[in-house]
Amino acid sequence: MPFEEIEIVNKVDSVANHRLSNLVEGIQVGVQTGADKILVIDENTVSDKKFERFIIKKFLKGEDVRRWIPIWKGYYLIYPYKMENEKVYLYSVDELKSKAPNVWDYLLDFKERLGKRWGVKKAFYELPTVRCPVWFEKEKIITPDISNKNNFAYDDTGLYFSKGTVYGILLNKEYKDKIYFILGLLNSKLLEFYFKHISPMHAGGYFRYNTQYLEQLPIKLPQTPEEKVIGKEIDQKVNQILKLKRQLSGLEEKIKQFPNSYFEDDWSFDKLMNRAKVHLSKSSYKISEKKIRTYPFKELKYPFREVSRIILATEEYIDFYSEEVASYVLEVLKTLNRATKRELLELKIPQQPHLKNLLSQYRKDKEQIAKNRKVAEELEKQIDDLVYKLYNITYPERRIIENYVKKYGD
Repeated sequence: MPFEEIEIVNKVDSVANHRLSNLVEGIQVGVQTGADKILVIDENTVSDKKFERFIIKKFLKGEDVRRWIPIWKGYYLIYPYKMENEKVYLYSVDELKSKAPNVWDYLLDFKERLGKRWGVKKAFYELPTVRCPVWFEKEKIITPDISNKNNFAYDDTGLYFSKGTVYGILLNKEYKDKIYFILGLLNSKLLEFYFKHISPMHAGGYFRYNTQYLEQLPIKLPQTPEEKVIGKEIDQKVNQILKLKRQLSGLEEKIKQFPNSYFEDDWSFDKLMNRAKVHLSKSSYKISEKKIRTYPFKELKYPFREVSRIILATEEYIDFYSEEVASYVLEVLKTLNRATKRELLELKIPQQPHLKNLLSQYRKDKEQIAKNRKVAEELEKQIDDLVYKLYNITYPERRIIENYVKKYGD
């Protein structure tokens, strides 16, 4: 470790007035099932099998935890426990049969496999590692166990998570009002620089964000009037980022589900085969956003109309007399990996004026996503500036920190 980096680490230690371990009720791992393929299920399974909702919990994996907010991807954990008199109890067989018969039937199908897991003593459906549900449902900071950079996120929605892939940080009562401020510190370049000097690097440039390293993080709580102003600014900017990220998450999911997410119940539709000239001879097409393209040209026959052509492969294309329809179809194709000729012919195209409104809203949403990202990035830079100021980091020290972080994370 270069001497200049050691000096910065030592300086941060001397400026801080707390370790993260002093401020937390606990840093804990999540639930271990020993059978994720059975006990971690998606929304389709829940709906198809009509699972009783009270016994399933929204569930995160390490890959779902990213900076500022987690991205819940529709997974659930079958959690056969209840709280009574501040204690956690496993549901009995009779309770499951009567209160959650559909979940019980599902578990029964896997009785033999579930019963062979380590740590299972009372019932075949219990979990080897249990955490109190109240703990998960509290306001907390979470982080993936393995990451190439600081990815601390805020959760107040009661998300459960997996042991070995996610850690949860629950602040003591007296520091709960500082959760945004502390989140801002944890996601700053300064504390990322510090963390990467106390946690060993693993293959691929990844680091372990587990308890023994998290506890050591040096936290500077504001004391002087000037420091309290800085702390308040960090708090406000983190609040702004969280609002932007929540909106961004919703818009990104909407874009991901394009075009269905833009359809409305009263809309009428037509098919591609009725709105274009199709020159397709293959039964299916691999769709590559890099290869598909559209360009306008004049049809060389009477009445010499303008045509927009989408090319899927050599001599395989679709011609449109409406540039608007061509633009819509091109955006739909970008969401696909492969499509059969039949699927293309049956492609739903909204009738006017719905198509125009759809494309307008779609473009506005994409512009809003770009805007949110840009504003969030600027707020992150402002938070970094404030954290540097709080920890008395000089400009030369800042350059060392940012060069290091860029090299080992960005």
